[in-house]
Order: sequence, then C-alpha cells, then structure tokens
Amino acid sequence: MNGAHSIEPSLMECTLPSLPLCMVTLDAHTLHPTAINDTFFNILGPLYKFRGTSFVHAASDDKDSNNAQERFQQAMEQALAETNNNQSIMGCVVGEEEEGDTNATTSSSGSSSNSSGGEPASSQPPRIRVRNIEMTTLAGESGFPVRRFFDWFISVSVEEEDTLILLGDPCTDHDVEQRERDSELIDFFQNAPIAMHWLSGEGKVLWANQTELNVLGYTAEEYIGQDIMKFCPDEQELVLEIFKQLGSGNTIKDVPVRFRTKDGKIVHLLIDSNVRYNKNGSFGHTRCFIRDDTGRKIREARSSLLLEETKRSLAMLDNFMTRSLHHLRTPLHVTQNMVDSIAQYFQQQSLANHKPPSPAAQEECKEMIEMASEQIALSVAFLEDVADLSKFDQGGVLHIHPELVPLESFGKKILNDMPPTRPGVSAVLELCLEETPGQGPALAMTDPKVLRRVLLHLLNNATQVTKVGTVTLGIGYRHGRLTFTVTDTGPGLEMPTDAADGDLPVIFQRYHKELLPEESLNLKVTTTLRDKIEEGINSHKKNGLGIGLSLSYHLVQSLGGELRCTSSHGKGAKFQFSLPRTATYNTSIPSFPTLVQTRITRSTVRTNNENSNNTNNNRDVAMLLGKVGNGAVGSQCEDSSSTGNMSCEISTLTPEMDMSRTRAAKRARSADIPSSFDMPREILPDVLASSLAAKGVQAQDPPSILVVDDTTTCAKMLCRILSQFRCAAKWAENGKVAVDILRQATPGTYDLILIDLRMPVMDGLEATRIIKHEMGIKIPVVALTGDDSEQTRHEAQGIGFDAFCGKPMKRNDLKAVVKQFTGYEVK
Repeated sequence: MNGAHSIEPSLMECTLPSLPLCMVTLDAHTLHPTAINDTFFNILGPLYKFRGTSFVHAASDDKDSNNAQERFQQAMEQALAETNNNQSIMGCVVGEEEEGDTNATTSSSGSSSNSSGGEPASSQPPRIRVRNIEMTTLAGESGFPVRRFFDWFISVSVEEEDTLILLGDPCTDHDVEQRERDSELIDFFQNAPIAMHWLSGEGKVLWANQTELNVLGYTAEEYIGQDIMKFCPDEQELVLEIFKQLGSGNTIKDVPVRFRTKDGKIVHLLIDSNVRYNKNGSFGHTRCFIRDDTGRKIREARSSLLLEETKRSLAMLDNFMTRSLHHLRTPLHVTQNMVDSIAQYFQQQSLANHKPPSPAAQEECKEMIEMASEQIALSVAFLEDVADLSKFDQGGVLHIHPELVPLESFGKKILNDMPPTRPGVSAVLELCLEETPGQGPALAMTDPKVLRRVLLHLLNNATQVTKVGTVTLGIGYRHGRLTFTVTDTGPGLEMPTDAADGDLPVIFQRYHKELLPEESLNLKVTTTLRDKIEEGINSHKKNGLGIGLSLSYHLVQSLGGELRCTSSHGKGAKFQFSLPRTATYNTSIPSFPTLVQTRITRSTVRTNNENSNNTNNNRDVAMLLGKVGNGAVGSQCEDSSSTGNMSCEISTLTPEMDMSRTRAAKRARSADIPSSFDMPREILPDVLASSLAAKGVQAQDPPSILVVDDTTTCAKMLCRILSQFRCAAKWAENGKVAVDILRQATPGTYDLILIDLRMPVMDGLEATRIIKHEMGIKIPVVALTGDDSEQTRHEAQGIGFDAFCGKPMKRNDLKAVVKQFTGYEVK
C-alpha cells in the first residue's frame, strides 16, 4: 500500500505515511467508508470488505460490548452536529464522566486559543473521542472476522465538510498473542469442508470462507462486499423468498440454489441458513452454510432418464403387441369375410326355392375356403415363430425330427411357396452352386419343417428389399457340406466397419438393425441411436415384427449350422449356412443319385406401377378375381445354356408341388364364370332419395372404390365383396401406387378410398397426407387396419381420415361404410 486509499493529497502527504493509527474517511450522509490508510488495511482489513454499508455496523452490538454500536453512531452524529453549530465544546462528557469511565466519549477543540489570543478555539472542527469500541476486523489472508477493541477519534474534514475522519487506536498490546490463540479456530472455519458466508440485510457478502471462494472460483476482493444477486442472477426470485423466510425468523434448510462461477459455469448448491439479529431486533447478518448439490442432481437426472427410458420401452412394447395383433387381425379379417360370404350365399340359395348351388358358385366357395385355410395356417405359423423365439431367449432348445429330404423337389416347392416378387425381379433356384463345383448326394437327413421355415424367412426378407434383379435360392455342396444360400440384388446391408467377411451382422438382432456399441456413448449420440431404433420399430412402413432373421439364426443352430451374411452397401446381400456332414454322408443315405446342376426361374407377377404409361398392365379387380391376366402367374422356361446350367420348366413339377400351375388352372376354369354370385333382384342395391336428389342420375351409378392393401388375400376378398355389392373396385398394393393412380385418374373417378395403414414403400398415413393436403383431393378416406391403438387413431385423426375401421370387418359394417360415404345402399 502506498500511504492511503483515496485520501486527500495534502492530508496524505502530511500525516498518513508515519501515522500509527487506523485512519478511515466516511461519507457524512451514509457513513460508508470512502478511503483508508495502510494501518487500517493491516489491522482492520481492506476497504472493499467495508464498502457499501455503514461503518457503524462494523462495531459489535452484543450484550457484552457495552452498547458499542450505539455509542459509535452517537459519537459520529455528535461530531456532525457540533460542526454544524460551530460550537466549542471543551471537556464534554458523553454518557459518564471520563474519570474512572473507560467507555466515555469526550469532545475537544484541539487547543483553547493561539498564543496571541487571536483566533478562537471554535474555528477548529470539533474532535469526538469514543473509547473501547469492539470492532469486527477482517484483516489477513484469511479475512476471518475477529473482534478487537479500539479507541476512536472522530472529526469533520476541514477541506470537505461532508467527510468524517476517524482515527482508531487498538486498545491492547496483545494482538500477536490473540491471533495465535485464534489461529486454530480461524483455520477450522476458513478451510472447513463446507462453504460458509455472511450476508447483510441488504444482501451484501460480508464474509466468505476459502472453501466457498474455491467452489465459485472468485478471489476475496471479487466476492466479498458484492451483492449476492450478482452471483446467482437466474435465482433472483428465489433469493428474495429466502430473505423473506429468514426475515420472518425461520431457518431454511436444503434450499437448492444455482450459483454462477467465475468461469461462467452453473453449479447446483444447497443452502442452510439462519439470521443473527442486532440487539434492537433488527436484521444483523445471515449465517449461511452451502453444500454441493451436484450428486443429487445427477441422481435425479439418472432417475428421470431411467423413468423416460422405461416409458419409451413400454411404448415400444405396446407397439410390438399392436403389430402382433395386426398380424393376427389381418388373416382373421379375411377369414371372417370369407365365412360370411359363404354363409350368406347358402342362405340366399336356401331362400330361393331351395335350388342347389351352381357349379361356379361351388367352385368359388371352394376357393374361398382354401384361402381361409391358408390364412389360418399363416396365423399358426406366426404364433409358432413368436413362441419359438421366446423359448430361445430363455435358453430353450428346439428338438428336431430328421427325415430323408429329396433336395431337388424340396427346393422347387420352396421356390413356388416363396412370397411373390416385385416387377422386374426373378425368383431363381440353383442346384449345385456355381462357386462350389462338385457333387454330393441328392438326399439329406434333416428336419424339413425347420429348414423350410428358415428358407422362407430369408426369401421373404430378400423379396421385400429387392426392387430389380434376382432373388436366388442356392442348394449345393461346399467343402463337403450341404450348403444353402439366399442371395438378392437389393440395397445391401450396413456391416460393421471392423467386421471380417462373413461375420455376424447386427440384423440378427430382434426388432431393429442399429449397431449397439459395447462402450457407452455421450448423451447426444445415445439419444440419436435410441430415436433411430424407436423410429424403425414404430414405422408403419414395416409390416413385419423384425424377428424373422433372429429366429432363423436360432433355427439354423438347431439344425447344426450357423447362419452367416456377406454384404456390401448397394450390392445386395448373401445369407448362407451349411449343415453338418452327417446330414448327407451316413449309412442311411445312398451315395446315388447325386445332385444335378440345374437352374430354374419363376416368372414375376406384374403390378400397377410396372408401366405407368400402359393401363393394360394395371392389376385390377378382374385380375384379382381370376377373370383376366396380363402374363401368366405360372412359370416360364429360361434358356440358361450360356451359363452351362441345365434348363428346366417348372411344369415338370409334380401336381402336388406345382402351386403356380394349380392357381393358373383355377383362373382358367373361372375365366367364363362371373366374379360374383347370382344374387336375386330383391337384394340388389337401391339408391337413397337424398343421394338421388343431390347427385341426379349419377347417383344411380354404383360407386367406384379404390382399395389400398399390401396383403393380396385381404385385397382380393375385399374386392370380391365390393363386386357383390355391384361396386367397381380397383386395387393398389401400397400407398405410393395409390397416389400414382389418383394423379393419373380423371377427377371423380373414385368415390371412396379404403386404405390399410401398415404397408411397405409408403404407408397409409403418409399416402393419405399426400392425398388430402398436397393433392387436395376431397375423396373420403377410410382407414381399414388391424392397428387400432390410440396413438395410431390420434395420428390418423390429425392427418384427416374420414373414418377409422378395425379388422376384422364384417360384411354389414362394410355396407354401412359404403352407404355413409357414397350414399349407395345395399339391401
């Protein structure tokens, strides 16, 4: 320090450098310190610790302090009053007589007169002396409050009448001994494991221990003497409420407050505090204890995250169950309508003179029964898949039942029974794989049912993702082991970057295909990964449960093999597995005949979007009902001489395995048969008078209805019923096809749209959004779906669906929908 702190230059040059007393100047109006000298700094503490509050408050007001604070303030007021009155007071005793009273306050003019008897003593400012004032000192590095006694001399500045000058003299010579006695206590509070501070009634920081300074990162000069609001700017309302509680005499405990550190970070703290009141009952200062609240916040965050993840997991589980029920409702919907149609027909025949059913009606009923049987079989297979996967998850083992399997006929049946492919995609069976020349037995000892389930799951996935090219089922020998491969020319799979060729990819996980890292990620990456998984699981574009590949992996293990995948992005995927050598080389299997190299191709079925410019290629209701067909559904022979393989026709298959030929034969037999039953005139549809009055003669025309469903059987059954209602119906296999049809159709072509929600390529929700909002088409759109969850209903309502109908839907319910939205009534 250089002599003084903001003191007048003349006074500083004359008196301060050698002055052994503590000197401080005060503002005469507020009594706030404005400047100090070095002695004050070393004994009482730095200026910033006293600035901003009345210096009177530095005096103690304890019961044992002999009213130090009150006497200190009275002495200052007396000095100001005597200066204003310009009186010379000599030997004025304040309180008690100075003789024998150590707490006396006296006033003097400094000298009675000058040597010549000229200038009176009153020309000098009065000097008031007040003794034994107990003060709170904040000196030293720690700045811990220590109380000491001082004698103070108070006068008004000669040069500035608005300034009080105070000179303080410590009362004893035992300061060093006192500091040594207090050092242990000071260290205890200063370096305690808990942060502490005092606040004045105005919210100023009077003192803070080193622990609190370390927590917040401030120096003592940056923190002490400042407004506490400066360090918790976002908690102003809370801090005011805390002061209200403390001012009411309450003690606060575990109050969470956020403080801003010096580097700008926010720390979470818990505050316990009460108030020390002055003798007159006024607010003295707070006694605050502060604890780090970060651990509690982390636990709360983890608990919140766990709760959120639990809710999201339960939501995905609900979605999984909804999709499972959807897969059950769809075949039940078809079966229900088939049974209703057959029952109604026989009821009509019974009412119509008890005539026996016509051969055409009998054939149609037989076909519907076969379709219902297929749907029941699909439902049973679905339930078996879910049940078996659950058993595998619990460590169960599938017991297989091996039998002798002829590989060629088995492969041909799998080729016929596999799902239909997209336009431009060929389904191919290759016997004796090209990359593994060599022959082996044409028979194998394995479980044909389990093997069939695996291959159909793999082929089903391949047909879903392949838009052009081929889907190939390969059966042959590799390294002396019977090997099965399913290869497609689809978009390929995202393999792990560190995975070797043939390593197990993440697609064998259930429900999702995202790579889950072994190590933890940051919150942003984890959230993104979770959102991608959730989006995939909840997507309406996916019509499966996502368990096929996972189940296939376990089933292959049950057969004694291991399912592997080789893929690269944009170049398709190849799944393969090999059976144990005992499956083909044992005493129960003859060495001859051997598997003959053969390539067989199944033709594709054309769909709506194969050629948008050629309306003759559109799949409509007539094709669904078997009346016409642009390209036979049966198989064609492919000349494969260029590949060196034996050419073959599917027609060489045995009748019980030739599903394509059977279906084609059914269509040929029904080519001359009406697509609907011969219904009596009394049950033909009537037109409502209100509809006739509103639309005129156009109301007499049966409505035209667009059916959008990716399940062929569902669409076929729905179109069949609509045709019995004398309605015109057209089928679109997904939302994109439906949107394309509506873009090309003449306005007014369709009166109603019945649309499923869960479809590949484009789901029903997205298609309806485009139809309603982008294209602005006012055609009523009715959701017909097995997913009737509240979330799906709410989403459909927001898009603008006109109605939401669940599956299975009965015949009379369909009549009501047609009547409601077209005005067309069927009796």
